[in-house]
Amino acid sequence: MSQQHQEKKLQQEIAEYLGDHGWLHSETSAGYDKERALFPEDVLGWLAETDPDNYAKIVPPHGDDAARAKGERRILDRLTSQLSQPERDGGGVLNVLRKGFMVPGARRFSMLQMPPADDRNPRIAERYAKNRLRVVQEVVYSTRKADRIDLVLFLNGLPVATVEIKTDYTQSLKEAIKQYQNDRTPAGEPLLTPFRGALVHFALTDNDVYMTTELKGRGTSFLPFNRGHDNGAGNPPNPNGARSSYFWEETLQRDTWLDILAKFAYVNHQRKVDPRTGAETDTAQIRFPRYHQWRAVTRLTAAAREEGPGHKYLIQHSAGSGKTDSIAWTAHRMATLHTAAGDKVFDTVFVIADRQVLDRQLQDAVDQLVKATGQFQPITSGSEGSKTAQLIEALAGGVPIIGVTLQTFPYALSKIREQGGTFQGKRFAVLADEAHSSQSGNAASAVKELLYLNDPAAALGADGAPLVDQDGVLEPGADQDALIRMAAQADNGHRISYFAFTATPKAKTLDLFGTPNEAGENEPFDLYSMKQAIQEGFILDVLKNYTTYERVAKIALRGSDPDALSGGNGTGGSQGAAAASSSGGGAGEEVDVRRGTRAYIGFVELHPTNVDSKVDVIIKHYLHTVQPALNGRGKAMVVTSSRASAVQYQRSFQRHIEREGLPLKTLVAFSGSLPDPDVAVIGDGECPEVTEASMNSDVKGRDLASVFNQDDQHILIVANKYQTGFDQPKLVGMYVDKKLSGIAAVQTLSRLNRRMDGKTDTYVLDFVNDADEILKAFREYYQEAVIKTPSDLDLVSKQLEKLKAAGIFNTSEVDRVWEAWNNVRGKHSSLSPGLDPAVERFMDRWERAAHDDDAASRDLLEEFRSLLGQYVTSYAFFSQILNFGDPEYLKLSVFADLLERRLNAVLETETPETVTAEDVVLTHYHLEKQREQDLQLDEGEPEGLRGLTEVGMSRQAERERAAKTELVEKVNKYLGGLDASDDYKLARVDLWLSTLDGNESLRQQARYNSPVDFVHSPTLSMALADSVWDDSQLSEKFLDTLQKLSPKDLVDLAMSAGIYERLRRVG
Repeated sequence: MSQQHQEKKLQQEIAEYLGDHGWLHSETSAGYDKERALFPEDVLGWLAETDPDNYAKIVPPHGDDAARAKGERRILDRLTSQLSQPERDGGGVLNVLRKGFMVPGARRFSMLQMPPADDRNPRIAERYAKNRLRVVQEVVYSTRKADRIDLVLFLNGLPVATVEIKTDYTQSLKEAIKQYQNDRTPAGEPLLTPFRGALVHFALTDNDVYMTTELKGRGTSFLPFNRGHDNGAGNPPNPNGARSSYFWEETLQRDTWLDILAKFAYVNHQRKVDPRTGAETDTAQIRFPRYHQWRAVTRLTAAAREEGPGHKYLIQHSAGSGKTDSIAWTAHRMATLHTAAGDKVFDTVFVIADRQVLDRQLQDAVDQLVKATGQFQPITSGSEGSKTAQLIEALAGGVPIIGVTLQTFPYALSKIREQGGTFQGKRFAVLADEAHSSQSGNAASAVKELLYLNDPAAALGADGAPLVDQDGVLEPGADQDALIRMAAQADNGHRISYFAFTATPKAKTLDLFGTPNEAGENEPFDLYSMKQAIQEGFILDVLKNYTTYERVAKIALRGSDPDALSGGNGTGGSQGAAAASSSGGGAGEEVDVRRGTRAYIGFVELHPTNVDSKVDVIIKHYLHTVQPALNGRGKAMVVTSSRASAVQYQRSFQRHIEREGLPLKTLVAFSGSLPDPDVAVIGDGECPEVTEASMNSDVKGRDLASVFNQDDQHILIVANKYQTGFDQPKLVGMYVDKKLSGIAAVQTLSRLNRRMDGKTDTYVLDFVNDADEILKAFREYYQEAVIKTPSDLDLVSKQLEKLKAAGIFNTSEVDRVWEAWNNVRGKHSSLSPGLDPAVERFMDRWERAAHDDDAASRDLLEEFRSLLGQYVTSYAFFSQILNFGDPEYLKLSVFADLLERRLNAVLETETPETVTAEDVVLTHYHLEKQREQDLQLDEGEPEGLRGLTEVGMSRQAERERAAKTELVEKVNKYLGGLDASDDYKLARVDLWLSTLDGNESLRQQARYNSPVDFVHSPTLSMALADSVWDDSQLSEKFLDTLQKLSPKDLVDLAMSAGIYERLRRVG
């Protein structure tokens, strides 16, 4: 079956499904007006049916054909003109859907009937049912070329979405995205022009759905619109069809799709200010919900409508989930929520947040989603007295949504709980955003008041640790404890519902706000996990290059024995390391690990204790590893244990920078004032005080976070400030000199996880924490993993030699690519002469192997392609610690990266399966959300990640090992009660299956059917069931175990053990 036919088949399935479920269906674009980007029949039909009297003013019902055609053209032309206006002036599809359009001589025409809030008005429900949804296949959309879009979706004749379809049997999702990027440029195409045309564009395969709201050629970015699978990326298997079928069966269901268009889609406006020049830039972008955002808001709406006020909900959405939009959408829905009888569920919605961006986004969304004005009032500025007055005024005036801070909300809470007060009997929804920025300043004082509430024990966390540190500054997570104390207060009238949004809920938060599952354990009402956010590319895995100082030392020094250092014994070794740390260099600087290799970082001692020595380490690591990221714009954060320590770090950095003449700048952040830690007071003298302002004299009162955003700022030193709620995408490195555990560890390290173009790696060098403790903190949100074997220090050299031995490229080609790569004024095409010969050699061997059906040669070539990526990953990790001495290593890392990309592009595949950084011990703990509380954990350690010690394992060996591992797991699942070794069990299973070798019927079925069909064979099920009773070759104990299995389990075990392949071979 041809590729085009396969795609057309899926396209037809989707279109016919929609046609059978309330959509109008056009098999061709015959009725589509490509100049206007409208479906005129639906525009005119909608207006004539829902507003006949007004429509008749323009299109005379009893006029002749010419008069009617003229009136119809007037309507279509005026509508097209309005759509073509700038979005800020009321133009574009969203504005017209929400606000309609005018034609001189008639009243304003409405282009959408919003979903009814309740069941009281049958006329609105009747008009809502008349909304025309249409799916059009094979749309010839351009006036300049004959290109077609697979599906275009219309609402009342206005284009709202396009869909490009590829099937996984023919082309990948990547091809659908590339088609949009390369062939669907918006210039001169009204259907594809942002705001003017379709609101959203989907790339769809059998397995995945991705989307974008702005086409801009090759710079177009697509986001997943997937449901998620096992708390990770992708979609779950669908026993009844394609994994992506939820898109047309659920998302495009009439009411759901209209709900999304009416209550979710909006235009987000942002104003960005250059911190150096003050220049302002306005941007606008259509916001369309990702699947988990739609799911969470929709589920919360349904639960609140059914359950009413007086409940608590926990929404655990990771960083990168679009939490700000989710809160804005939820606030709007709660403010407009009615029961079926027409009663408002909540009189007022409070949104607790300390982020101005949330206020702006809420205002933006509410203004567009609600026609009435005055729907949202933020009370976040002014004195406390004026805020209180504003709050009372907003409550009394019935403002539906009120934005408050943690300082203001307790007063609101007391007023709404006041017996006999103005607000008695009214119902409230409280949406709480993670108050990360309340870690210091006035907001911190409010949290502290809420924590204590005359109860000193309230200032302790669940583990008994204080929530306020030695400097009186809040520890991360204190905001959750404050919210818990407020929400835990009695709500006898069941008038207040709490909706807590957080990426990292504490145990107490889960206890109070969680929803009981079938096992009786509390879990989040809705979950978008860190694992899914990482796998979908919204945030980076901050543990990827996490390592402790001790581990770095062991790698660089080839072990922890001081005798390994130059100097001969423990004492001499320490002195040799000290010499290596000096900036002057000298013989002690080289620590031979292998020929030509030396440690980049000079070590004073295994755990340096003085600030100057740590700063020396940090600067060297920063200059070599962190700063080069993002074209030299990589930034770092130093996390210190106290304000005094932060001051000492800042001064030490300044001394090093001045002494070495380094082009670096540092800032220090902390709250309040403290006695100068470097001044010794004599007698009754007063110690001078230092503040953040006095330590950053060049800042001159400007916002510290904005100043740090400048490209000429490099390192930020913090003391319990900016460890939470600080979004700086250019932050690449972190140096930790503070004990961290629990939520503080997760939130602090997560400052690194924000993505930006070109940012692929992060680095954490930890001076004081144990890796197992950091891992333990992340286990609350990720899968468990342990470090099991050390990494092979010679791995990079082995990989380099193996790549060269393949004979695909030569040294002169590597050098040529290196020169072109480093020529900043060179053309992009200048890379090709160095890469083309290697690509040609590879493809020549590839095609010959395919022609000769030479599987072994193909495996070797796949191994080479996989090894290219492995080398790039290995070199990236070890080069942050070691100087390999020979530039060949670095040159090959650039060449290997580019060659792998070229080969993948030529072969039109995604990156092949490789042994990745997830297998390099010390670089990447691959973790996933773990919510189940397994009481058996103490009985055995989980299998750990093994070090990357094998060079380019052949793909056949990889497959065989993976297959055996999977089979052992399956056999133990069913035969776990059998007291025998794994090898014995595998041998018994093989002997058991051999009894079916002579079954001619099964051999014929295996030969002429796919595994998917064969597994359902009644003959197979019956033969397996008979075999466990008739076989006399097997031990009684083994047969007894098999006899206890169901027929379905027997089939599952046999298929896993290769019965299908076995029968095909013997047949």
